[in-house]
Amino acid sequence: MTGETQQRSRQTRAVSAAVFLALFALFGYFLRYAIGPPLLYYQHCPVFLTGADYLKGFLSRPGGLAEYATLFLDQFTFHPWAGTVVITGVTVLVCLCTRAILVAARGERVHPALWYLPAVLLLMLHGQYDYKLMTSVSLLVTLACAVGWMKLPLGGTLRRLALFPVAAVVLYGLVGGMVVLFGVVCGVFEWVRHRRVVAGVVCMLFAAALPGAFALVSYEIGALEAYAPLLPFRIGVVLRYSAHLTVPGVPPLELLSRLMTLRLVLFLFFPLAMVASANRHRWVRLWRRIARRPAAVATGKPRWTVLSLIPFLIVSVVLVSWTHDRVRKKQLRVGYYAQHRNWKGVLMVASSLPPERHDSYVMHEVAKGLYHAGRLPDKLFAFPQKVGVDSLMPSGLWESFHDAMLLKNSALWLELGAMNCAHRSAHIAHELYGDRPELLKRLVRIHLLEGDVELARILLRRLKRNPVQRASAEAWLERIDDGSLMESDEVLRLASSRMLTPAAGPTRLTPPEARLERLLAEHKDNRMAFEYLMAYHLLCSAWLPACLDKAAQALGRLDDFRDEKTGGPYYRGIPQHYAEAMIVRESQGKGLPAVLAHRKLDEKARAQFADFQRRLALFRSATDPDAKSEAQRTLVNSHASSYFFYREFLYSVAPVLETAETPAAHRKLASVLARQRKYDKALGHYRKAFSLAGDVDGQVHAGIGYCLLHLGRLDESVAASRRAVAINPKSAAAYRNLADALELQGTFAESIRTLTQALELIPEDLGLRSDLAGVLATAPYAHLRDGSRALRLAEAVCWETDSPTPQMLDVLAAAYAETGRFKSAAETARQAASLARETGNAALAQEIDRRRALYLKGIPFRIAPPRTGLPPK
Repeated sequence: MTGETQQRSRQTRAVSAAVFLALFALFGYFLRYAIGPPLLYYQHCPVFLTGADYLKGFLSRPGGLAEYATLFLDQFTFHPWAGTVVITGVTVLVCLCTRAILVAARGERVHPALWYLPAVLLLMLHGQYDYKLMTSVSLLVTLACAVGWMKLPLGGTLRRLALFPVAAVVLYGLVGGMVVLFGVVCGVFEWVRHRRVVAGVVCMLFAAALPGAFALVSYEIGALEAYAPLLPFRIGVVLRYSAHLTVPGVPPLELLSRLMTLRLVLFLFFPLAMVASANRHRWVRLWRRIARRPAAVATGKPRWTVLSLIPFLIVSVVLVSWTHDRVRKKQLRVGYYAQHRNWKGVLMVASSLPPERHDSYVMHEVAKGLYHAGRLPDKLFAFPQKVGVDSLMPSGLWESFHDAMLLKNSALWLELGAMNCAHRSAHIAHELYGDRPELLKRLVRIHLLEGDVELARILLRRLKRNPVQRASAEAWLERIDDGSLMESDEVLRLASSRMLTPAAGPTRLTPPEARLERLLAEHKDNRMAFEYLMAYHLLCSAWLPACLDKAAQALGRLDDFRDEKTGGPYYRGIPQHYAEAMIVRESQGKGLPAVLAHRKLDEKARAQFADFQRRLALFRSATDPDAKSEAQRTLVNSHASSYFFYREFLYSVAPVLETAETPAAHRKLASVLARQRKYDKALGHYRKAFSLAGDVDGQVHAGIGYCLLHLGRLDESVAASRRAVAINPKSAAAYRNLADALELQGTFAESIRTLTQALELIPEDLGLRSDLAGVLATAPYAHLRDGSRALRLAEAVCWETDSPTPQMLDVLAAAYAETGRFKSAAETARQAASLARETGNAALAQEIDRRRALYLKGIPFRIAPPRTGLPPK
């Protein structure tokens, strides 16, 4: 080799090294500043503890060691630059292994763009925020083993086939289901490099069957878990998205399909790239034959040129930017800032989110941010609020079905001072999510407030085993010893001044409204409980008129709060949304409550209400489409962040105002009217929605059936409910309406069959189970009653829900009575009646009291048979 050739070779290597460093510097820059490793840590919250006992839990399952190593590496993502270095380093190694595999398959070097592609794909996956580093680590180990397999001098086909099962079994223990990719890569190598088709097929089949065979003999690993993390989706993702991320306009499966597609492309890239690179000369000859160009002799080695590097960069930047989920990033930033009590950041980021992407988690954190900023009474409706979305303090069935909300609720109840609720939610979350650092700290705070200092120390010693949190845990232990933690920690200081005595604390049977009332009853200066109670009343008043009166009564507490800095009154006037609510109440002819006699409503708010009424009348009376659109625009721009707008249209800060002539608008209005027991008006709007949408909307048919049921038109209700079930066989509301109508007609057997059929399709619906238990316990005919089955259903319902409703407890009492347990029946009925009174349902409480009187006499409750003279059905 001449000196000139050596000089050119050194220059080429220097350019390649410079491009290598520059590309991965760009990778790290985008990862650090656009994606943000701390957001990945917040999203996944990886739990890692030092010690042999923690490691033992990973050794008993396939892929455990890779998971253990990943959890260790994940701890570095807590710090921005450390996380960037770790993720970039893993990606660099994946690309180098890809290069070695492609060179081994082809027998010569390949163009760098081909083995840089995995870095682009991995960056796109990290930009979805649901991709776990474990897949990258498992992929790296798998590719490294494949490189070793290709380079080992194993000799002939039989020897390679004999050693492959051993290598695959060992690798399966390390990386789990990723062994399938190892088998595919090795099989393709045997085929394209050595033309051993049979050996290649055997490698692929053995690796593909290995996880399934392990699942067959294992009592702990199912078929899906056996193939993780090779699966294009993460186990549990489908369930979580369908339950939590119900964002209007962005279906859960759309977001999930992007992640699935990228993972599939990543896994399929390696065998396809091997085949393509190994047959490159064939593709070139085919192209030249088609283009009728003379064959050219390839000279030099594949390397970067300006004509290849610039297009690669442009395409990579476009793909990574296009797939980066910026809205999801903002949602995570809201939670991240809330966890670090950066309330200004919470409100700033939430205000930049599209209204349709304000899910329940974002709205929950926004409410806390507004309170800490002192703006909850004035700016609640400046952020998107929706009727029926229990985002302020989710509880009951909603919290039971959404485990992640336990984490947020435990923090909320701790700050409010409801220690019973905070204790229970935090411990359930600990059972579900393990030793998450923030959760351990929350449990430490709870036990310190409860006086259990020793248990708090035990939890902190466990937190010390987390490498990232060791220094923080040691500092907390020192402050516990010197007694300064209660004063230095803001959450502890606030909660200690508000906490209830254990005997007075609310329980899981207490509804949110009553919990807040109890907090205020013991600490009348608990401003957070007051503002949350008022927000709760205002949000519910759109469909429960009585809540507006409760809000008016609660305003008498305005004088109970003092400014900590000046010592004067905290509320010098009536806050904006409170004033708007009182003006609406005043327009109903009720006047201001006496407790506000010394306060005046802002005349500016009265003027805004008059303007809202005027613009609303113009919007409703407009018939020309252009005029209606203009009236809609001005109404939204002027009043979309007011209580007036929310009460009228059932949401605030709407991106597009649904006009009165859309099926959705009529359906929403009908739903509110039905809740207000205005069934005639609700039925009219449901029929209007039907005329606009056609015979395709199961919700409309279910609503029609519900209204007809309460109007006593049973035959029509049955027909409408059957149609709703036919359109949507998984509509619990339609089945419930149909069963109720059949029961009122006296066809109890068919009602039982309907509910049984519904539970076969919707087994998780607690309302249907409770209804079936009620019919089985109280049917008027002995051959239809089944007390033992009714009791099993009713007990399961009350056990599975966090806060059983009065109706559920009433059914449980009836089931106790049917099985002869009258003492339990009377006690359960007493709890149900008490809960009904707490929730403002005095009529239901009186009905339950009448049934309780029967139980005290040893008489079970029976539904009265229909007065038709017909034989029992």
